[in-house]
Amino acid sequence: MSKTVVFNTYGDADVLHLVDDDAPQPGPGQVRVRVKAAGVQPFDCLFRSGAARQWVQARFPQRIGNEFAGVIDAVGEGVTVFSTGDEVLGWAMLASYAEHVVVAAEQIVAKSAGMPWAEAGVMSASGQTASTALMELGVGKDDTVLIHAAAGGVGTYAVQIARPGAPPSSAPPANPTTTISVPWARSPSFTGTASSSGCEPSRRMVWTPPLSPPVPRRPCTRPSSWSATGSASAPSHSNLSPTSSESAGSARNAPRPGWPSS
Repeated sequence: MSKTVVFNTYGDADVLHLVDDDAPQPGPGQVRVRVKAAGVQPFDCLFRSGAARQWVQARFPQRIGNEFAGVIDAVGEGVTVFSTGDEVLGWAMLASYAEHVVVAAEQIVAKSAGMPWAEAGVMSASGQTASTALMELGVGKDDTVLIHAAAGGVGTYAVQIARPGAPPSSAPPANPTTTISVPWARSPSFTGTASSSGCEPSRRMVWTPPLSPPVPRRPCTRPSSWSATGSASAPSHSNLSPTSSESAGSARNAPRPGWPSS
C-alpha cells in the first residue's frame, strides 16, 4: 500500500487528507520513486483553494503537488539511465504529495550527494526557473545582476547561482531587491535553501512523508506579482538544473511544463 494526499472539495489546507492506495507500478520508460520530500508551491495553494479553477479544474478526489525528491525503488522496461537506489529529484504533475510517484525517466535528474532532501524537494520549480533565467540572460563573469524579489523562492536561488557562496541572508525580506557582482556565471556545485512568497511561510514548505499533509501558516491569497513571476514567465522553463556531474544535453536534463513557481 502507498499513502497519497488528496482533497474532495476546494478549500483551505484542512481539506487535504491521506488515503491508502495500491503502490503504483512503473511502465516502459518509467521509474517509481519513494518520495522523501515534496515542495509546496504557490500554485498548489491556488489549485487547492479553487482560485485556479478557470485554468485547471480539480477532479475529485484530486491529488496535488508538482515537485519532489526521493529514491528510485522500481524501474520499468527500457530505462537505462537510472537504477534502483538512485537519489533523484523532479516533477510529477498533480501527484507529488505521495509516498510513491511514477514518472517518465525524462522527468527526473540525479540529486547531488550533499544536497539535503528538504532542499532537493523544492529545486524543480524555483531552482530551475532561476537557473534558466540566468542562462537565457547570458550572465557571465564580472557581470552585475539586479535581482528583484531576491527574498522569494526564485530570487533566493538566483542570488546563490549567480554568485556562488552568497548566503540567502544577502537578500533579507526587508530589502527584496539585490544587486550583486558575478565572479563566474555558474557554480560547479550548488545547494541552497529556497524561500517562498504568496501563500507560503517565509521558508519554503516541504512535505515529508509519512507525516500529515502540509498546512500553511496563513491563508492562501493570490500574490500581487503572480502574473509577473508565475504564468507570464512559464514559457521560459526548459530544463531542470543539472548537477555538477551532468553534462549539457544529458538524458537527465528533463524538460517540464510551465507551472507557475514562487
